Amino acid sequence: MIVDAQLVKRLENLSKIELSQKERALMETDLEKILSFMDKLDSLDTDSIEPARRSPVKLEDLRDDIAESPALREDILSNAPRQSEGCFAVPKTVDGGEV
Repeated sequence: MIVDAQLVKRLENLSKIELSQKERALMETDLEKILSFMDKLDSLDTDSIEPARRSPVKLEDLRDDIAESPALREDILSNAPRQSEGCFAVPKTVDGGEV
């Protein structure tokens, strides 16, 4: 894959961000390094290496599935730094502008 200004602009458009000329140049360099590293990994001979496997879950390590009464809303909210109308109150993270 060729990393050039056209590719960086396309990625910029797809991710809905706007980069400065300096940031575009840095992005182009970084992408080239990443792809070069991926090519190096791809060239390694891994035929003799057995795939890694997770150790199986032992049933004795699991807790018993016992039905319990659910936690009360008041108990849960008592740990919240802020509440509003019976819910957690959190800072606004999304602007309500056009999509």
